[in-house]
Amino acid sequence: MLSIACDMSLDRILGTLIDHELLDTVATIRIGADEELLACLPFLERCLSMRNLELVNPRASSLQDPIPPSHALTRLQCLTVSFGFDPLPPYADFIVLLRMLPLLKTLRVFCTTFLAFADSSDDMNLSNRLNLPLVEYHARGMYPGCHLPILAARMTLRTLYLTAMSLSPAFLVPHALGPGMEYSTPRGQTIVRESRQIFDALILVAPRLHTLFISAHRWSQMYNNPETSHLLHLVPIFSAFRELRYLYLSVQLDTDPEMDELAELLGAMTCALHELRLYFEPLLGRVRHIAAAADILHTLVCLHRLRTVVVVIRPQQNDNDALEAAFQPFREFCRPRRVKFRGIVLSQ
Repeated sequence: MLSIACDMSLDRILGTLIDHELLDTVATIRIGADEELLACLPFLERCLSMRNLELVNPRASSLQDPIPPSHALTRLQCLTVSFGFDPLPPYADFIVLLRMLPLLKTLRVFCTTFLAFADSSDDMNLSNRLNLPLVEYHARGMYPGCHLPILAARMTLRTLYLTAMSLSPAFLVPHALGPGMEYSTPRGQTIVRESRQIFDALILVAPRLHTLFISAHRWSQMYNNPETSHLLHLVPIFSAFRELRYLYLSVQLDTDPEMDELAELLGAMTCALHELRLYFEPLLGRVRHIAAAADILHTLVCLHRLRTVVVVIRPQQNDNDALEAAFQPFREFCRPRRVKFRGIVLSQ
């Protein structure tokens, strides 16, 4: 199956595919920032095997104009959208587009949080009237309405990745909005509101999830005045898991109280995990806390069917001896249980 990037004349692409009898083999089409979605629809209609669509920095006009009924869109099963930030991305129009995708199974959205929110309390006319059969949803960064696909697919969603996103604004913890931004501003209130809506949506879908990536990071990264931990705020979500098999949890784990909080958070789960992947990004560089975290695993009832443990560390500075010492207790936990272990170090 072919993947096509619409970076030259559509007529030329179409002619080439027809000449080589490849039109029926096109599975993925990528539309760049210089192309209009509406202008591409006639081409998409000709690609009967197309199931995956990628939109890179879609123009506002691409989604604001009324989109006619399209068989190409009704066949779509996977949509990937990367939003640019100047001007403000057309999120409300993006939600309108989602209403036209009745067979969509996978949705991936990439953006940067602080640049993606308008300095306004306006909800941008986002509507809750969505009904998506999503099985998999990736949201890299928070954007207005990013909780709506979760709610729209609450009966079918099984895999959820919330990366580059912290829910700390939902809990009004200190510094959660970053330096120079206040909760009282319209923009700050919008971010807080969206964080709370994601939190509520997560509790709703948690019992049916099979795979979850979630960040329990503090939003701010301040050495001299770090944001307080909010691990315990996530306990209602973790205690709601019933069918979760793959958990990817990103934490900072800089203080002794956080160790106890992590133990309580993981201990709230009663589901039978198959894979536990822990991402440690110690803000203060205290790798020793990571080694101590291995002791938590011995107390968890959710690991009796565990098959794989992956520990990923992004240290402030590479110290091979300290990193090896951090991995060793996890190896010792896995070896007698015949659990596969992987230790990964990510550079800054």
